[in-house]
Amino acid sequence: MKSAQQYIESAPIPVKETLQELRTLLLDILPAGTKESIIEGIPTYTFKMKKVQISYDNQFIYFHPGSSPLKKAKISNYVIVKQGIQLPISSEIPTELIKNLLKEYVVDEWAEAYILMEEIIQNTPLKKERKWGTDVYTLNGQNVVSWMGFNHFFSIWFFKGVLLSDPLQVLIAIGNTKVQRQWRFSNVGEMDKKSILAYIQEAIKISDVIIPKEERPEPQHPAELSEFLKANKDVKKAFDKLSKSKRRDYIEYIAVAKQAATKAARLEKIKPMILEGKGLNDKYKK
Repeated sequence: MKSAQQYIESAPIPVKETLQELRTLLLDILPAGTKESIIEGIPTYTFKMKKVQISYDNQFIYFHPGSSPLKKAKISNYVIVKQGIQLPISSEIPTELIKNLLKEYVVDEWAEAYILMEEIIQNTPLKKERKWGTDVYTLNGQNVVSWMGFNHFFSIWFFKGVLLSDPLQVLIAIGNTKVQRQWRFSNVGEMDKKSILAYIQEAIKISDVIIPKEERPEPQHPAELSEFLKANKDVKKAFDKLSKSKRRDYIEYIAVAKQAATKAARLEKIKPMILEGKGLNDKYKK
């Protein structure tokens, strides 16, 4: 099935008529920018990270708004099934109930911002991919830019934002990230298309720049490990030849052991592995 309309046309009458009425209602209610497609074999209406679906079988039509709206709404006159409500084929479409279930889609202060960003991104060579539950725009496999609306702000983040010139001095670092930068807006009126496009175009230009990963300093050796290496010079020599990441794994493996007996047992366990140049977690790596 290639389209929602084809899905509806393939249904028997009167299912077809009721499904068409339900589809028309959804297209009228859902915000601009909603995409209609076939997912999991049934008509799907996607806006941002949210989706609603419609389907039918021999006895019923189903409206699937997802579990979140169903939990919030008080529904007593319809059977809840498949994260949706079950509607008799010959019954009238419960317009007000469906409008109520779609409130979180319709009342979206950032709907206009999403449409604006989609218009901006059309002027770039970026490819849209789905990652981490959101849309990420990439170039040659490199993550370039993404965005999302939150309760109090709309955020555009640049995956290599630390390299941007930031002429407007608007980019901020969030959390522990060293490379990513965000540009936040408190309302759509603050979003200037020309400026946003300029930042994205610069992000595209530096998308292939390789940023070296910051090396974490090697943690301090537990006393037991230091004494063990001092007493076993062949092991110390092999240990010093290991990569930093492998040494770090061994250090942490000994450090987290609470009992002296456990530390001693672990030291004996890793001795042959170190001598063979193996890492603690090599067996789990492909």
